[in-house]
Amino acid sequence: MRVYLHEELFYRRGGAFLHDLSRLLDVLHRHGMAAMLVLFDACWRPDLEGAVPIPGVHNSAWVQCPTHDVLGAYASGDEAARERLRLYVTAVVGHFAYDPRVVVWDIYNEPSMRDGEHWILPRLAAGNGWAKHPSHWLLDGQKMEAVFGLLKEAFAWARAVGPSQPLTTAVWDFPRVGDDKEVALYKLELNRQLLQLSDVVSLHCYCDAEELEERLLELESWDRGPVLVTEFMARPRNSTLANNLPVLRQHGAWGYTWGLFRGKSQTHRPWDSWVREDIAEDAEWFHDVFYENGSAYDPSEVFPESLLPSSAPNLATLDLSNNDLSQIPPELGLSQALKRVVFGGNPIRSIRPELLRAGAEALKKFLRSRLEGAQEDEYLGFDPVADDLRTASATHELDLSGRGLAALPLLPTGLKRLSIGGNQLTSSVLAAALRLGAGPDQDGSLVDSLRELIVERNLLGVAEQGRDSGSVVAELLRSLPCLQELNLSFNRFA
Repeated sequence: MRVYLHEELFYRRGGAFLHDLSRLLDVLHRHGMAAMLVLFDACWRPDLEGAVPIPGVHNSAWVQCPTHDVLGAYASGDEAARERLRLYVTAVVGHFAYDPRVVVWDIYNEPSMRDGEHWILPRLAAGNGWAKHPSHWLLDGQKMEAVFGLLKEAFAWARAVGPSQPLTTAVWDFPRVGDDKEVALYKLELNRQLLQLSDVVSLHCYCDAEELEERLLELESWDRGPVLVTEFMARPRNSTLANNLPVLRQHGAWGYTWGLFRGKSQTHRPWDSWVREDIAEDAEWFHDVFYENGSAYDPSEVFPESLLPSSAPNLATLDLSNNDLSQIPPELGLSQALKRVVFGGNPIRSIRPELLRAGAEALKKFLRSRLEGAQEDEYLGFDPVADDLRTASATHELDLSGRGLAALPLLPTGLKRLSIGGNQLTSSVLAAALRLGAGPDQDGSLVDSLRELIVERNLLGVAEQGRDSGSVVAELLRSLPCLQELNLSFNRFA
């Protein structure tokens, strides 16, 4: 997932900003995802004042980072502004420099964007009684000069921290029919600079399949691994999931759609909703894939339409195992005939695995609830780790990572590998659970068998009343003489 940050929030909230960001990364990790973090952005509103959503207007509360107040001060040589931006970059990148939950740093989103201020000015001027743009706004060449100066320094600041993840900034503005020679050469030179700065190549392309393939072929020549298509999918521009995904797959490119759920950003509305008031409320969605309740705007985009109840009302058995499905449409829950479903081997992250294995009726009941906004746990009705424990008894490996557990169940004997990262376990809880395996006097206990213990992203370093977390960890190490690999990263040890 691509996540935009803002230096203003960093300075307003301090350490709480990094803490909240880490919590978000935990949520993504629990669903099998990692993040691309975006540090700066040159799109839409230049400042924070009055930045609230305008009904029906695309991204109408989106604020550039940095704001033009800060960017202008930086461009004028204000050392305090420069230091403010440097500390933001080094603090954020440094904090997550070796964090596996972060896979890429996107240093600056669309740094050559120079049209946005002109798009939004008429509406904001009319609403605020302005005769012209505010004096602190940076326009056209003045903005480009400031942004590219910051872009180059931001890359240097981030690299100075030595992150394990690659850095990138996307190329997006290509020569078009109608551009004169000077403009075309200017765009090509900007893109060359962006590609030279980047460790991995990234691209924005709201275009049809033919143009997308043309861009990918062009960028593959830089030979820096798979191209990251960090923005695509705008239906009225014929940039659709149906058109673009096969091209991405053919080229081994990674694709990030702009927008997933319709929300306050209103990116289901088109870009030109800033300048037009005649766009119907029910116009085709521009971005976004799902309604707020999780149902798909166009079910055929996320699931074969021919298999929905409206098309196959008598379907009793549905086996879609080992495909590339990421979602199951809630409408499938309306099927009265469906008695058996199999979805194993798909990258479905929005529904917990135990619910996918619970049978057709439990799954259909949950899917119907998505249309009403109910919670997944109401439809489980069984121990969510029971299947994992039964399997572990045979395989001697148990993975309970990312379950949000504050306690552990009775662990099976003979485990060789235990992965419980991304939970809320304290040192004392972990110690108690490991001693509960089978008892020290029984063959096959954890003491005798455990070779690999993965407990990253828990709460082992959090102080507990009457107990020193460090001593508990030392006790665990002494009690597991066969242990060969131990991962205790991101546990808040002091």
